[in-house]
Parts: sequence; C-alpha cells; structure tokens
Amino acid sequence: MAGGFFTTPPDARRLNLVFFPQAASGGGSVLRWQGQLDEHAVVHVVQMPAHGARYLEPSYRSMRPLVNDLLDSDTRFCGTRYAFVGARLGAWVAIELLQALAARGAAMPSAFLVCGAPGPHDKSLFCAGPAELGPVDIHVTKGIPAARGI
Repeated sequence: MAGGFFTTPPDARRLNLVFFPQAASGGGSVLRWQGQLDEHAVVHVVQMPAHGARYLEPSYRSMRPLVNDLLDSDTRFCGTRYAFVGARLGAWVAIELLQALAARGAAMPSAFLVCGAPGPHDKSLFCAGPAELGPVDIHVTKGIPAARGI
C-alpha cells in the first residue's frame, strides 16, 4: 500500500496509544483524547487505506496482507512504551497483529484495550482458522494513565 499507517512518530517518554478504528471510521474522533492525556500519552490513530487522508487508496480484501503491512510499520513502537486500543473491527486487526508480534518475538504492548467487540476467546470470529491460532499471552501492566472524560 502506498501511504503510511501513522502520521506521527512514537514518543520516547510518554505512552504511545495505538488506536485501531472501527471499519467505517478514520478514527479521527479519538484524537480529542489527546487533550485529556497530553502529559501522559500520545494518541496514534492507524490510518487505514480507503479512509480519511488515504481514501483514494484501495482497501485490503483480507486480514493477512493488512497484518503483514502493519507488522512492518508497528515495529517502530516496539522500542517504546505502547498500548493497543481496538474498536470493533479494529479490535480484530489488533488481535491479529498481537499474534504476529508474539510469533516474531517482538516487544509486546503494555496493555490491550478492546471496545465494541467480543473477547479474543471467541475464536469463531477470527479470520484465521482455529488450527492456525495459537495462544497469545497479553500482559496488562500498571502505569496506564487514568483519563477523565474518555
């Protein structure tokens, strides 16, 4: 794909919140979180093709190419403190990316937050078949700032 998934670089001193938006959204609405999190975290919205500034680019037709491309882009966060936030379909993209990061032995995020999607234990909704899925340990650590108004 031609465009980049991220418009801002990772922040070395603050938590990097990587937000995976729902399918019909560019995710711009979560940028207002930045005002509440300013000294604690930086919000990075994944810029998906066919949405927002990348609306002229073709969308992905399957999960695996998207995850592979994200995997190449996401490694920029692996040297920082970061967390994933996934909304609806974006949550499934984040889960698939977590599995790919784990398989690669990459640094995992400090937290993984899901909104509007069933839990990862419901394997019937994954794009990969159950035989392809392996266990993923998701460790939530303390230190995620509590933000009011989110």
